[in-house]
Amino acid sequence: MITACLLLISSIHFAADDDLRGLVYVDSHTQPAGTMHIIVRNDSGQALALHPREIFPGESTAYLPVWWIHASPEVLASGAYGQIAFSMKHPTELQGRLRCSFSEGKWECDLKTGESAALNVVHMVSDPPRGDVYVFLQNLGTDLLEISNLTINGEVLSLAPECKGRAVPSGCTAMVCGSLPSSKTVSAPVVSAVVQIDTPTGSCHRDALLFKGPVFCLGTEESEANVFQCPTHSHGNWDTVGDALFSHAAGTTSSIPTVHFCRNRFPEGLAAFGRCLPRALVNLQSADLDRGTPEVWQALNTLAPKIAAALQPGIFAAILEPNSIAEASYMQPPEKSAPTLPARELRHLACLAIAHGAKGILFRTGESPHPDFMAMTEALSRDLDRITPLLGISGPVTLPVSCSDPEVATATLACGRDCYLAVLTRTNLAHPKEPESLSVSATFPPGFEAAKWMEVGGSWKTATLAPPASSVTMTLDKFEDDALLLVTRQ
Repeated sequence: MITACLLLISSIHFAADDDLRGLVYVDSHTQPAGTMHIIVRNDSGQALALHPREIFPGESTAYLPVWWIHASPEVLASGAYGQIAFSMKHPTELQGRLRCSFSEGKWECDLKTGESAALNVVHMVSDPPRGDVYVFLQNLGTDLLEISNLTINGEVLSLAPECKGRAVPSGCTAMVCGSLPSSKTVSAPVVSAVVQIDTPTGSCHRDALLFKGPVFCLGTEESEANVFQCPTHSHGNWDTVGDALFSHAAGTTSSIPTVHFCRNRFPEGLAAFGRCLPRALVNLQSADLDRGTPEVWQALNTLAPKIAAALQPGIFAAILEPNSIAEASYMQPPEKSAPTLPARELRHLACLAIAHGAKGILFRTGESPHPDFMAMTEALSRDLDRITPLLGISGPVTLPVSCSDPEVATATLACGRDCYLAVLTRTNLAHPKEPESLSVSATFPPGFEAAKWMEVGGSWKTATLAPPASSVTMTLDKFEDDALLLVTRQ
């Protein structure tokens, strides 16, 4: 379960220079790594240019140390919602007066901890052929919350019948879907958005990114054009990296702005810059030099969820390569050589990435690709090609799932309105086990009844359910290390 420090704030009053007097504080929240989002609305009657420079907490004359500060959009239309976001070098809870200096003037508001729906938008993607938008919401509070309404950039989402009143238990993630009245909202590859989430107990406003699906990709790292290479060691002083990332995004209009995080100061880099661009490429492999020891799988299972949490509401793709390894959670010693990645570990890494919401698997082949590695990637790609369109509109959700083997972890992804994907991964490959019979049971949200399930890859086992049911038990005759089980309405 992903934990987060949530700061819920309400405004008492605001004051500003004349040019910014119409900028109204609406809501705010912090992300786990220390990025703070202040939601604002332009009530001035004219467009406002917003170029924030410094943040001052309370009455302090010393500005808050941040890695970057940015307004989105930089020109806020009259009546529109936007956000001011900044990444704190030393995450702290902010209360009371907050002052912000802009190139256009000064603005301030009084903040205090208050009551608001404890929800975050972790992912949002459209399905153009159907005209649907899928919103993945995480409940960070202690009470069950029911979703009564969603508004995206001022447009009310017409909820699908089965999603009206969708309940999101504490600590869980659920998918809510519906349609928007205007197709222009999802015309670009990715759009910055403010989502108003209404529940019977109150409302909140959250920053989000609306991706035009499908966004899952298979390929090589070299096939990715216009990628901002690792910000943690390739671009000088960290205090200037944020500006470079936002400049890169401004120059990328035909695709999703992307940044590559390598292993150089990996956790710190994600915490500081993970929310600057909508999409990240990450080196998922993290292991020791003796493959098959417990440390490798412990490191993998620890690293993958941290990536997703550091990037939300953005997305990531995992880079997999034949023989590049990090010891524990850092770097491979240069004087040692790494063994070649076997096929079972390559598939396991891909399944692990998908289980945590990766929106792509990119294979780093090098200048002289090894024939065995190329054969492995081609075989894996053939399997994943069968579900790539579904993965492109998917997101992890929390469902009641049980497995007959306690050493097998289960994750579930909602893939649009008609499919769910169960991802099974053995938690420790240190001691290979003989293929075994395994069963997994899942219960789906109200309104979804499973008519068929199939294994993706492996034996390609398929079973039809008659009549369709809201709960299903799937049995594999020869489960080894991992499995992808696709459940559909028809």
